[in-house]
Amino acid sequence: MVDRNFRDVYQKLAELPLRRYTEVLRNKAQDLTNMLVDPAYFDQYPSKRVPWIFSRTYGPIPLTAPRHYEQELQQGFNQLAPLANPDSFILPREGTIKTGRDAAFVWCSSNAFAYLSWTYDAEPDFGDPSPPTPVVPLPAGDILDPVLSMNGGAVLIPNIANANHRSPRVCFEMALYDKKRGRFLTDGRLPAEAFVGGAFSNKLTPKQTRWNVDTEIEPRILVTEVSMGPPLDGTQPYSVAKVAAYINVAFIGYNVLEERFNEADTFSAVKSRG
Repeated sequence: MVDRNFRDVYQKLAELPLRRYTEVLRNKAQDLTNMLVDPAYFDQYPSKRVPWIFSRTYGPIPLTAPRHYEQELQQGFNQLAPLANPDSFILPREGTIKTGRDAAFVWCSSNAFAYLSWTYDAEPDFGDPSPPTPVVPLPAGDILDPVLSMNGGAVLIPNIANANHRSPRVCFEMALYDKKRGRFLTDGRLPAEAFVGGAFSNKLTPKQTRWNVDTEIEPRILVTEVSMGPPLDGTQPYSVAKVAAYINVAFIGYNVLEERFNEADTFSAVKSRG
């Protein structure tokens, strides 16, 4: 009589190579799935449309003035801040937007946000003519730096292209350039209002825009103003202020799977012998 336990062990040893091979295949399939970064396959969504967002961040952006005032009484930001350059643009930190080789992207809406890091390397002494009191210099950190050790992070501000001159604001224009085809998708630069939807909703595009397969879009931003308002109108507070602004723009829409036509999978017509 054969011991049952011995038979189970023998059977497991015989199946061990197959189990290990299956595990290798499972791990390879999981690695490929992780590389796709897709939450699900296209055929699991209606009409094979996968919700998609391209998010791009710009910065750090220094203080920028739209113009310098000629009055002698003007000082600080209005006289010392660098002027906006209409011929200079900045590109996102994450690089260009690439649709990929399998799907086209349909742009339906967008939203834009501004973030601000604002510190001083000396006491600003607002209204005090005496020299500023030195403090531990801690410049404005990057938006992704640790908050305490490197003064990183930034505060969300609602004033993008806002006419309110009493509070901090960040103003910009954007142009979408198709690098592969060498042309702009926009008729010149669009104002920030074309992308800003606000805190509770997104800005719908007038017409859904399709970015075809293998498209590379270069979203160019021209900064027209970065101002902190009245606190930096004085020369002394302006000279000790360390300000860094950041802009985030989200292009919201969906990817559509492109079915590729393969001639090898079709029957060619048979020539007539007549």
